[in-house]
Amino acid sequence: MKLQLTKRYYTEALKFIESLHEASEIVSQLLASKNKSEVIESMDFFVIADAYKLATAKVLTSRFEFPC
Repeated sequence: MKLQLTKRYYTEALKFIESLHEASEIVSQLLASKNKSEVIESMDFFVIADAYKLATAKVLTSRFEFPC
């Protein structure tokens, strides 16, 4: 039983990480938006994603030199 729960936990964690990677692709498109609030929200997403060591965020935040 415990092994099944552990497997389920890791499977769900991997799905969540994949969702974040997919979201970062979409959010990166919002960085080019003409709407100021969309750009600011996108930047906030990547600052937080970088704090959690998300690989896709590291590439973008290194370009912008955010004060973290």
